Amino acid sequence: MKVVTSILLSLAIFFSLAWWNQKLINESSKELAEQALKVQEAIYSGDWGLAKQETEEIKKIWTRHKKTWLILMDHQEVDEIDLRIYNIDQMVKAEEKSGALENIAELRFHVQDATDKERLELGNIF
Repeated sequence: MKVVTSILLSLAIFFSLAWWNQKLINESSKELAEQALKVQEAIYSGDWGLAKQETEEIKKIWTRHKKTWLILMDHQEVDEIDLRIYNIDQMVKAEEKSGALENIAELRFHVQDATDKERLELGNIF
């Protein structure tokens, strides 16, 4: 009976932590994606000052969430997101519209891809 209880308790803890992990990643990825859209809209409107402000905001958001992501997921994904944010910052400073938009699209892809890879489902386990 003690073995069954231990197994059930372990499974409950595992699934609780997996749920918490997914919730945390989903919330932060949503925040990053929404901020990336704000940068994109500023670039489309040609307001480079606003684009620079929104880029600074995305950097602050990422700085706040990066440590958690490093603990919970593959570092390669985190590095890709880091690189895209750096490239967006450089492109916005240079007022390079096509390069900035390309990196925003890639950032949104990597954020969504990282979220999908962390989802608890059989395809991600095996």
